[in-house]
Amino acid sequence: TGSGGVGRGLLAAAGLASHSAPCLAPGPQPAASSSGCGNGADDSAAAAAAMADGASDEELTALSEGRRIANNARGHTVLCELLATAGGEPATVRLVDEAIADEPALLCCHKFGHRVAIATLAHGLPRQRTRIVEALSSHVQRFARHRFASQVLERALEICGNDQVCANLIAELLRYPGVLAKLACHCFGAKVVRRLMSLPGAQATVIECLRNAEDRLRKDRFGFQVWQEAGLAAGHAVHSSLAPGGGA
Repeated sequence: TGSGGVGRGLLAAAGLASHSAPCLAPGPQPAASSSGCGNGADDSAAAAAAMADGASDEELTALSEGRRIANNARGHTVLCELLATAGGEPATVRLVDEAIADEPALLCCHKFGHRVAIATLAHGLPRQRTRIVEALSSHVQRFARHRFASQVLERALEICGNDQVCANLIAELLRYPGVLAKLACHCFGAKVVRRLMSLPGAQATVIECLRNAEDRLRKDRFGFQVWQEAGLAAGHAVHSSLAPGGGA
C-alpha cells in the first residue's frame, strides 16, 4: 500500500480524534485554518492526509509513514490523539507499529517523537509498550540523562513499573549503585531516580544507595533535592516512613 492509502487510513481514523487536535500540515497554513485549526478533527485529518500523500519519494524512502507523522511538529499531536481515543483501531495500530518498528530508541530521543512514545506507553497495545521499554533498557543510563528520552523512561516507570515488562529496565537502573547516585545529581536523571524510588520493589535499594552517597548528594543541587525527598536530610527512619502506611 502506498502513502496515499495510509494517508486515507489516517483520514478515516482521525475522525475519531478529539476536535481539539491541532492542524498537522507543515509550513504555512491555508487561509481557512489561519485562526487555530478550523473545524478540529476534520481539518486535522485532511492536513494529515495531505502530509502523508504529498511527501517526496526521498522522504518516503527515508522514513516510514508512522515515523514521519510521529516526528512532525503537528503530526505527533494527531497521532497522540488517535492513541488516546482509538488506540486499538487498525489504522492507529499500523501507524504506531511503523513509528516504533525501526530503532524505537530514536523516537524516544526525538523532540516530538518522544511524546508519541509516551502516548504509546499509556494507550498502545502491550506489545507496543514492550517494544519501547526494551529499547530504553538497551542504554538506560544514557537515556536517563537525555532531555526527551528521560521523560519516556520516567513515564515507563510510572505506567508499568510494577509490571514484569519493566523488570529488566529497573534491574539495569539498579545494577550499579554508584551510577544511580550520579543520576540523582543530573537535572534529568534526578527525575528518573525519584520515580524509581516510588516503586515498592525498588525503593529500599534506591534509598540505601542514596544513603551511601550522602556526601556527594549534599554537595550537588539536584542530588541534594533527591536526598531531602528521600527523608535522609532529617535523619528519618526512611525504610519505614516511606513505605505505604508506614510511620517514622
